[in-house]
Amino acid sequence: MNRKHSATMADVAAAAGVHVSTVSLCLRNSPLIPAATRQRIGAAATKLGYRPDPLVSALMRRRRTGRTAENHAVLAFVTAFPSRDGWRKTSPAFGEYFKGARQRAAQIGYRLEEFWLPPEGMSQERFSGVLFNRSIHGLLLAPIPNPARPLELAWEHFSVVALGLTHWRRSLHCITHDHYHAMLVAMDRCHALGYRRIGLAVSKLANSKVEGIWLATYLLKCREFALDDAPPPLLAETWKEETVHSWYKRHRPDVIISTNPQDLSVWLERWGVRPPRDLGLVNLGGMQLGESVSSIFQSSQIIGARAIDLLVDNIEHNERGVPSLPSTVLVPGQWNEGKTLCQQPKAVAKSNHSRAGKR
Repeated sequence: MNRKHSATMADVAAAAGVHVSTVSLCLRNSPLIPAATRQRIGAAATKLGYRPDPLVSALMRRRRTGRTAENHAVLAFVTAFPSRDGWRKTSPAFGEYFKGARQRAAQIGYRLEEFWLPPEGMSQERFSGVLFNRSIHGLLLAPIPNPARPLELAWEHFSVVALGLTHWRRSLHCITHDHYHAMLVAMDRCHALGYRRIGLAVSKLANSKVEGIWLATYLLKCREFALDDAPPPLLAETWKEETVHSWYKRHRPDVIISTNPQDLSVWLERWGVRPPRDLGLVNLGGMQLGESVSSIFQSSQIIGARAIDLLVDNIEHNERGVPSLPSTVLVPGQWNEGKTLCQQPKAVAKSNHSRAGKR
């Protein structure tokens, strides 16, 4: 029986019009290869259905480092929510993390599988044993819903990378969205359009999950822009319409930066407030470019993909256990112009700025 021909690195090189060594460097993300060439080779590899053999990749890496080969074909995406699919329901970003990670793993010859660590019924020792006995040595940790829950896996057997800005970043390698950069971009864009009563409205819980980065950056930019007329930030104990409405009526911001555009859009419509005519609106947690709300697109799939790159690099360098010096990789988002901001009349902006200067 004839077997279907599998594309080789030589096939990719021929299709892209480059040498095999150039393809090899490209697939290892070498900075020596120009971006345009990497794109052409990537397109050729995708078209041909090329998939590198993870065992060969690991073997070649170990030949250069003098280490013995192991089987690393499967990577574990570990979740620890109360239910098996709880991570999918908590935030759309988590699903995008997984999608980007799974695609990147496939591109470099690995397979990413979900593994659920239930709160009851399986000890963490047994869970670690299940992974180890399947020759899984790379763990990608989904954000942990309960920071108080101890996670005590047999770390010495695994290379580990955590996703999201969680408490694990203090002890494990972590990759996450750059929330500081997001607030800088949002504030700069609002200020450039002439908004001066820039308001921040988020839940206290959401701000604590990013370790207060949003609030700190917001206050920093208010000081830099001399926005003395800006309303006090709202850190709501509970994210409810009456709480946000009371803050809005009292302080009358001309733009709101938040993370809950769906809720705010419904509430603003009930209040008779129409963005951007009556009020500007910015979402710090945008999930796609081109959405109607002006936002920071968090590039969650890119975060997932880069997490795999970091994890596989640690695996193939045989770096296991809790690192002595954990690193946090920050991936900046992209500005999505949207339709909920507009240029403010110069006279209004100047008047607001003058009032601020007199205080």
